[in-house]
Amino acid sequence: MQSRSLIEERYTMIADLDSKPYTVEEINAMIDQAERESAAGLGQDSEEMFRELEEEFALGEQ
Repeated sequence: MQSRSLIEERYTMIADLDSKPYTVEEINAMIDQAERESAAGLGQDSEEMFRELEEEFALGEQ
């Protein structure tokens, strides 16, 4: 399971998509980083990510 800071980092990156366009070099660097993380077993599949988000939102609604 990923640390909270890595998940927050990913969320911040996604939230920033609307604030500035990325250069081709920045996109390639993000892809390279994601491939390295995946190869090291640090990646998170979408099912796990959505499960964690659903749990987090469910806790916030209580």
